[in-house]
Amino acid sequence: MDNYFTLPNVIQGLRKLRIGVVGTCRFRRGWPPASLKDVDDKKANFNDFYWLVDGMENLVARWMDNGMVSVVSTVHNVDAFIERTRRKPRKTLKNKGHVDTIWGKNGKANVKIPTLIDDYNHWMGGVDLSDQRISYYHPDIRCRRNWVPIFIQLLSIIRNNSFLVMKNAQFKGIKVTHKEFTMQMIDELMSRAEKYSDQITPGSPDVSSLTQETITPDYKSTAAEETLQSMMIKRKRVTKSLVESKGDNWLSEKFPRRLHLPKSKHIRYIPKVATRSACVYCSIEFARKKEKDPKLEYQKEVKRTSHICSYCREYLCKKHFDVFHEPNVRKG
Repeated sequence: MDNYFTLPNVIQGLRKLRIGVVGTCRFRRGWPPASLKDVDDKKANFNDFYWLVDGMENLVARWMDNGMVSVVSTVHNVDAFIERTRRKPRKTLKNKGHVDTIWGKNGKANVKIPTLIDDYNHWMGGVDLSDQRISYYHPDIRCRRNWVPIFIQLLSIIRNNSFLVMKNAQFKGIKVTHKEFTMQMIDELMSRAEKYSDQITPGSPDVSSLTQETITPDYKSTAAEETLQSMMIKRKRVTKSLVESKGDNWLSEKFPRRLHLPKSKHIRYIPKVATRSACVYCSIEFARKKEKDPKLEYQKEVKRTSHICSYCREYLCKKHFDVFHEPNVRKG
């Protein structure tokens, strides 16, 4: 892991799950111990390896490369080294001393480095490569709902991992590019969605039969019912003709279902597939007030709500639910 995730509590949690950790780390408050923090990188020589075991039995070390590198591991020994051929780095003011000493005029030199560092250098590139593949065909969707980008990221991870499985394990010899695989995956998901939608009868359920007992929090609707419910609950927009209606009975003309008896049919509730939309009554009032006072702001005047009338199928806030269903409402 890189230093963003190597927190002491995370390392301990993974240890309990019998998962080893290797990665770079950054200094936190009280970790690692001060004796390791105080190592002077200005006086350290190239390839110097400073280490200790902290109170949680983690190997924490600092290794001098072109700069000081802080690392942590739960799976390595301190006396394990390996010889690697390293290319001559670009000479700077900080490293010119050891570059001349070790490489001289040669372009390569054999250097013994800790296996901890060698394993990190070897495997960390896989994480970067995974991020690169995920970003290739990752959809750019901007949304205020925080679960949407998480869901899209999970889909991209599944797509990348599935491509690697197909490429390396089960389908050797079949040449399919990442783009072709992505298109096949989209086609397959869309075909499954179409098969599922065919099982659902289109249209709205008979909401006139709803009672208070059927809309209790204990009521569990089926997946088909929730899908139908989400299809029929759409955001209501105030049309120009509605705003321009100046008569006394404009509510009755535009919303004839609001006075349907008995009143027990008009139940204020939150659907299982909850969405938020502007209160239809607030929107109408705002449109009429806006003509007289252009300075009014929509966001401040119009309330958004998840509550709807079970019979009228209109979004209505608490303030206007009863007003909306009164028979002698006059606005204009």
